[in-house]
Amino acid sequence: MEHTTALLDELISFIDQLTEEEKTFGSSAALVSYGREFPVIAPKPGWLRMGERRNCFNTATAYAVTRNDIFYVEGYALEPELPIPVQHGWLVDTNGRVIDVTYDDTTDHVYFGIALKRDFVIDMLDKK
Repeated sequence: MEHTTALLDELISFIDQLTEEEKTFGSSAALVSYGREFPVIAPKPGWLRMGERRNCFNTATAYAVTRNDIFYVEGYALEPELPIPVQHGWLVDTNGRVIDVTYDDTTDHVYFGIALKRDFVIDMLDKK
């Protein structure tokens, strides 16, 4: 637990630094103001077919627009083996627990982001 708390503190500090560089209200400031930590879920749901690494946003979006029992989340993930925050997209169940669509083992990962409602995700996809 202490290890996870230290990783979360490191992740939030990284996002704070990004916010200072934005100079206006942007995605990093939104994360600082409205983001939160999401706990990891294990095991993966039976319906999940893992996506390819580096394709997290597309894979998570595809599930989020077709299922009513999950939410799409964007933010940052941090894994202990690679202590560099990575922009990431994932899903959460109705209890707010992480369902990572590209990382197999998420035991010690830390997730910090903003959950988006399905209608909002669909609306944003229509604007592309």
